[in-house]
Amino acid sequence: MSILVSFFIGAPDGLLSHFLSGPLHDFYGWYCQVLEESPDEFSPAALHLLRQVINDGAIALERTSDFKSVDALLIDFYLMFTETLPDNHAHYLTYANDSWLSLYSYKAAIDIWKVGKELAVVELLNYMYTGRPLFRDSGVYPFFSGDGIVRLAYWTADETLAIAQALTDSTLSENESRLHNLASAANKAAEQQTGIIIVVA
Repeated sequence: MSILVSFFIGAPDGLLSHFLSGPLHDFYGWYCQVLEESPDEFSPAALHLLRQVINDGAIALERTSDFKSVDALLIDFYLMFTETLPDNHAHYLTYANDSWLSLYSYKAAIDIWKVGKELAVVELLNYMYTGRPLFRDSGVYPFFSGDGIVRLAYWTADETLAIAQALTDSTLSENESRLHNLASAANKAAEQQTGIIIVVA
């Protein structure tokens, strides 16, 4: 089974403000229901954290040391809860590019393309493989993926613009052609002066 990567329109800061501006009270009600129905698949600690976020905002995510619950909460929001929203809802995820390609395909193309390219841009692309957590150094406390596959990452508006420019300025070889999808996603978000949310699943 392939591990697929998708790119969605995020917020200028990437992920944080997009999440915080979401329908968190509805998310809380949904979480209570699924936790009751499937207690082995969802986290009471994540639900408690969500209540703190509703009450206190970003500071609840910034101050907690329960990184596992933070990442589980975000995965449940973006991979499960948003799927229950109507298509016209503001937080129904909008594709930056609607092509899903395998993580392996992107990695193979990036490994060729990155030779001689700016290290900062290459490091941004690496978040597709590792995930990118909020409020912590991913090199020290990496994104927690419960199954080793599903992860989230993001690029801010400035980072997305840098990626778009780097890919647009490149002549992509046949072996790098898969990066056209990534370039298309980055350009679409850059035109909107916003960031990208990356879902790997």
